[in-house]
Amino acid sequence: MAQKTDKRNVLLTPKFRVAFPQVAELKSFAPDQKGRYSCVALFTLAEFTEKDKAKWSALVAACHKVALDEFKKPWKELDRSVYKLPFHKGEEKEQYSGFGPGVIYFTMSAYTRRPTILGPDNVTPVDPADFYPGCYARASVNPFASTKWKSISIGMNHLQKLGEGDRLDGATSAEEDFGADANEYDTSADSGVADDLTDDIG
Repeated sequence: MAQKTDKRNVLLTPKFRVAFPQVAELKSFAPDQKGRYSCVALFTLAEFTEKDKAKWSALVAACHKVALDEFKKPWKELDRSVYKLPFHKGEEKEQYSGFGPGVIYFTMSAYTRRPTILGPDNVTPVDPADFYPGCYARASVNPFASTKWKSISIGMNHLQKLGEGDRLDGATSAEEDFGADANEYDTSADSGVADDLTDDIG
């Protein structure tokens, strides 16, 4: 599905927590589906600053305009059993870490160009491998509609990593795995110790 970015409609999101990032390479989620870059953004509205609230209101208003332009109805009046809408409550996927009550989330996608990821200084590039589930970020996005698929989606343009956070996928770094156990192996040790240990596994 082609995605056309309207530069007049590019918006910045409030700060969010990253979930399920797929930003290193295109990935298809179904056999007949075109590959895409994607990221799920988790927002806790109760933690919004006044600036965050303004950004959120602008994003909701943009989705409202897209719905009126393409479907002739406010997006809140579109039947979710017929239309695919971007905003979801965290309770819908509370089986996953980071989701749950108080969270609103949406998936943003890019179909042709890999998003640039910058660090907090807005200059230093961030390796996609360091843009992990649980870190904090914001994004430049643009809402768009597909009349063919009866959907309103959030297009992902670029990302900015704002800070670290506990990983949502439970993965650890190599430094964490090996740092707790110093490399103090004595290669001159009696090989008989190894022979004794084989008894433990039969």
